[in-house]
Amino acid sequence: MNRPSYVKAFFHHNKVNTGLEIMVYMADSVLNLIISWFIQVITDIMAGSLALDFRQTLYLYGGILAFVLLIQVTEYWTFPSFIQKAMNQYKDRVLHDLLKKNLASFSSENTATYISALTNDVVTIEANFLKQFFEIIRMLVLFFGALGLMFYYHLSLTLIVLGLSVVPLVISLVTANQLTEKERKVSQQNESYVATSKDILNGFSVVKSFQAEDQVERVYQKQNHLLEALKKERDQTSIIVKSIGNLASLSVQMGIMVIGVWFVLNGVGGLTPGKVMAFTNLMNFVLQPISQIPQLLGQAKASLGLVEKVSNYLQANTQDGEKYLGNGVEDGFEINHLSLSYDGSKQALLDFNFHFDIGKSYAIVGGSGSGKSSLVNCLMGNFNDYQGSVQLDGVEIKELSKESLYSYLSLIQQTVFIFDATIVENVTLYKDFPQSEIDRVIKLSGLDKLLAERGRDYKCGENGNKLSGGERQRVAIARSLLKDSQIILVDEATSALDNPTAIQISQALLNLKSLMRVVVTHRLDQHLLEQYDQILVLKDGQLIETGKFHQLMAAKGYFYSLYTVSN
Repeated sequence: MNRPSYVKAFFHHNKVNTGLEIMVYMADSVLNLIISWFIQVITDIMAGSLALDFRQTLYLYGGILAFVLLIQVTEYWTFPSFIQKAMNQYKDRVLHDLLKKNLASFSSENTATYISALTNDVVTIEANFLKQFFEIIRMLVLFFGALGLMFYYHLSLTLIVLGLSVVPLVISLVTANQLTEKERKVSQQNESYVATSKDILNGFSVVKSFQAEDQVERVYQKQNHLLEALKKERDQTSIIVKSIGNLASLSVQMGIMVIGVWFVLNGVGGLTPGKVMAFTNLMNFVLQPISQIPQLLGQAKASLGLVEKVSNYLQANTQDGEKYLGNGVEDGFEINHLSLSYDGSKQALLDFNFHFDIGKSYAIVGGSGSGKSSLVNCLMGNFNDYQGSVQLDGVEIKELSKESLYSYLSLIQQTVFIFDATIVENVTLYKDFPQSEIDRVIKLSGLDKLLAERGRDYKCGENGNKLSGGERQRVAIARSLLKDSQIILVDEATSALDNPTAIQISQALLNLKSLMRVVVTHRLDQHLLEQYDQILVLKDGQLIETGKFHQLMAAKGYFYSLYTVSN
């Protein structure tokens, strides 16, 4: 994945629209040259330098209008179609590659980067790259076409124009690079602004409960004002670039007009008033590209920088294993001498050894920072830089294809992602399953009563805000059952639930006897703990105790202390 491949996404399967739009812009350039010639004809007729009757003039006028109409009608169809397909393909490609990233990499990144890439950045790319792409082509055709006509009209005057045009060209090249840097800074600050806005909205209830409205408003204002200040600087730079270019172009244009008048009055080179008028108009098509193409190229370069930015983010940690499991998991996880460190200093896991069997249930307990979630992440295949061995059915998990791993494994977390769709659609995640299978998992997960009360068409609300915490967890359980997972990993899924609901959800998981259930929990309820086949006790990243509930209580070790304190 690199920038060229993402740029190709704009034009892939879009070649017909691209070709037609290039033809439209080239035709528009030719039209402008024809109009310049028509100005020369009309002026010379009025000055008596050209013999052409009024009817012939009307024919020319009608032909030009018909050409204009043809160009406009063609552009009506081609340009919107090109933009639509280009943006669809680019955004689809970005999301497709984003979904290839591993969980650990994505979790360590700021999601505001991708929100910005799929919202604000694509607007900039559309305006400053895609639309300007054709404008640059139009200006190049105009430049060379106008130059050809000017050479035809008067060689000496054309050479004078080219000599004077060096001034606006140099000015444009010098100032255009400043615009690229300004655009980059705006994009970076926009990421911070989006991140702040998202945090405020996600933490709205916390802000209200702590009465921190004034403080949060100041944080928002700081990010917002900085963003708008950078946008102001960018716009001012753009105006300066444009103004300097226009001033230089106008100076050259006025100078050429004066020289042209002198040539006509002194009979130099056979210039007519019509040719001077045409020459003046054509000069716009030489000076305009000289002053604007560097600016347009600068904007396009800045936009391609946004493409490169998201490309670099998407390239990070998307590697995947190549090995596949057979038809189902038969043995389970075999962990030998597993050690894991996030920053190279403190060990999240240290010399961990254990075997997890299919069809058995395991409770993972320990204090905060003991390595419980790190263990789950290792079992999920989220880390490749661990020491030791983590194998599933004899295959090292870092060498295992995530597609193969996730087909047998499901993760249930405290936060369950819920679409604003029906309960059934949230369970199936819009995939097709036999109705009998859907009904089975709905019953096993305890969602049947909810469906009976609210109906199959009941919408869950944005992020499931119409469902209780327990109901959202039941949706997660149903998803795991529907995809026929043999392994369910549960990471503090009940920590935010009230005690009766947490017990119900935990019991529902324990009742799934044929599956491996690895449950990270801080709720040390005797009735539930007695049902686990094994309890694993972690402290400072080490597995210090294992056994059934009564064995650990009788040993009166670290687990005994945890249980006694919590109860």
